[in-house]
Amino acid sequence: MNETNPQERAGAGREIHRAHHDIDGREPITVTIIKAIACATDQDPLELPPLREAVRLDLDALDDLFVHGPEGHPSPETRLRFQYVGHVVLIYGDGRVSVRRPPGQE
Repeated sequence: MNETNPQERAGAGREIHRAHHDIDGREPITVTIIKAIACATDQDPLELPPLREAVRLDLDALDDLFVHGPEGHPSPETRLRFQYVGHVVLIYGDGRVSVRRPPGQE
């Protein structure tokens, strides 16, 4: 059984969309992130601001981390959190992508 940490449990009520990235597939995780945000915010993915500019991440490094990881495969313990278009995005090494409202916007 997987246990969530207290921060994850506290944020669960703000979750508005959950997606799963196929870590064995050909699609980069950045595409999964954009699709998840578009669904959560009811926007066209093409209308969203460019992820690279909005969150100042190296998207190639992000894809490498969550597709290949440092050992040739993603680690289930790998996690990344950032804000994009007014929402908190959480990415987990097992392929989960969660979009949440920021604290105070429940």
